[in-house]
Amino acid sequence: AALPDGQFAVTLDGRRTKTPQGKLVAIPSEALAWAVASEWDAQKTVVQRGSMHITSLVNSAIDQPPSVVEATRADKLLEYLRTDTVCCRTAQPDDFVAMQRAEWDPIVTWWTETYGAPLVCSDELFISPHAPEAFDAARRYLGSFSSWQMPGVALAIESLRSFVLATALIDGKLDGPAVV
Repeated sequence: AALPDGQFAVTLDGRRTKTPQGKLVAIPSEALAWAVASEWDAQKTVVQRGSMHITSLVNSAIDQPPSVVEATRADKLLEYLRTDTVCCRTAQPDDFVAMQRAEWDPIVTWWTETYGAPLVCSDELFISPHAPEAFDAARRYLGSFSSWQMPGVALAIESLRSFVLATALIDGKLDGPAVV
């Protein structure tokens, strides 16, 4: 249902839905509201919140106030860059090393060129940390997203366990099958 402020609500039995913290759900996009409504519509006799992924992201955007969460969330997500999947390599077997170079080196090069900060890749257990410029670039990247977008960005980074692969997916450099 359209709200007077231009946002959209999802109603169940004529009442607006609420977040787990009891806040009324107001969604800035009609398409997103329809997606949430579809998830609720798919529930039958027992509500299975675990199957309602979009609703969960919407609830996170509403329940987690940006001023409190953003710095903490950014620090947590930057940890994935520190030990990024595409930068932590193995020295053997040779065919796996070749696959890492063939698949991941182009992504590391793309990230470096796109965000202007080199990444350090190594097969050492304790790799050298990336330059501070890499973390600055990553922090700016995270800062470019709204509080409505950040739960999805965080989900991508955490699910892939890679800041770089998530960035490539979000930016359209890679598609879903290529990153998993």
